[in-house]
Parts: sequence; structure tokens; C-alpha cells
Amino acid sequence: MMMRMNSPEGMLAVAFGAAVLALVFAGLKSRWVKRQPAGSELMVRISMHIAQGANAFMKREYRTLSGFVVLVSVLLYLFFGEADIAVAFLVGAVCSALAGFFGMRTATAANERTAEAAQSSVTAAMRVAFSGGSVMGMSVVGLALAGLSVLLYLFSEWAGGAEMLGGLLAGVTVSGVLLALFMSNAGGAWDNAKKMIECGLHGGKGSDAHKAAVSGDTVGDPFKDTAGPSLNILIKLMAVVSLVIAPLLTKF
Repeated sequence: MMMRMNSPEGMLAVAFGAAVLALVFAGLKSRWVKRQPAGSELMVRISMHIAQGANAFMKREYRTLSGFVVLVSVLLYLFFGEADIAVAFLVGAVCSALAGFFGMRTATAANERTAEAAQSSVTAAMRVAFSGGSVMGMSVVGLALAGLSVLLYLFSEWAGGAEMLGGLLAGVTVSGVLLALFMSNAGGAWDNAKKMIECGLHGGKGSDAHKAAVSGDTVGDPFKDTAGPSLNILIKLMAVVSLVIAPLLTKF
């Protein structure tokens, strides 16, 4: 029996299909960016240092957040007695974590390649930079639609969908806000440290402290300028899509 597109199942299938297309597009664009010339040996070495610093920060940040998310999920299950709310909270937190991860990886991969492309033309640099940005944009959209559609399909009959939707939004909002604050504040701290050293502290410009601060500032840029702000978009997108879906849950 063919699924009607105006039925709840049909609309969820369309949403999930759009999510898959968005994530596939993001993956293909990410592969294209990584295939672009990375520049000289010095540029590659600097990029590796940036990626290592970013990965170290992400591991520490996610380790801190994971314990908090698991604790809240257990408390939600004990308080409400509904597994779908706790699972929805976990899925929302995972969506936020993945969005931040994709933003960081994309930014660090596109930085050196954009700089290398700028040596040939502004158009080439803009193409690489825009492709890197499109990976983050499509990832956020794909994760939002995938999380909502999968949970609504699996758990809507357990609790009517409303409680599950609230759990998902809570997971996205709480985890997303925390991750965004961690990233933005850490990136700002690295940036401010470099400016203070350039004013003459700890040896000033050219010192070892200044070199370390420049590396830290470069590591912090993907967090405070890319990954952190992208989480704000994910939270807003989830909320808007949920407001659209909520009346459908009531109707059907």
C-alpha cells in the first residue's frame, strides 16, 4: 500500500529523506574541500598543530558534557517514568555534539586550503571557503530534521509525541547552549591572551609565549567563529521545526 504524502508517516518520510540528502551533500562537500591543495609543508604543519589543539579541546569539552547529559537523562527517566523522554533528550544532546564536531572539523580543514587557494585568485578562495561553510550549514539542517523525524516515527505512539518533543528540545537546547558557551569563551580567552602578550606581557611579540598565544588564537577561531555560533542556529532550527510539527501531532 502506497504511503500518502499528506499522512503523518508520509510527512515524516519526506523530512527524513531531506535530512539524508542534506547530510550526503555535506559529506560530499567535505570530501571535496579535503581534496583541495593544502599548501606548503609549513602550512600543512601549522594546520596539523591547529587540528591537534582543537581535537584536544573537543575531547575535554565532550567528556565534561557527556557525564552531565547522562545524569540528566537518568533523572528524566526516574522523574517522568517514560523512556522516550530520556532517549529524546540524549538524541538532542547528540545532535548538538555532532553539529559542534562537524563545525570544528570543517573549519580546521578549510582554513589552510582557503589560504592556498587565495594565492591563485579570490574566486578560488571564495569557492573553498563557501564549500566549507556549506558543510556546516547542511549538517545542521540534516541533523535537526533527522533527529526530529526519527524520534517522532519511533516514539510518537508512546506518549503522544508531545513529551518526546519536549525532551528532544531540552536536550538540544541545554547541550547546545553549554557547548556554544564553552567554545565561544575558550576561543575568546585564547584571542585575548594573544592581545595581552602583544601589549608587552610575558616577553611581547616574537617571544615563545607570543608564538604559543598565536597558535592558541588560531585554534580558538574555529570554536568562537564557526562551531559555537552554528549551535545557536541548530537550537533555533529545532525550535522552529518543532513548532511546525506540534500542531500536526495534535491533529493526527
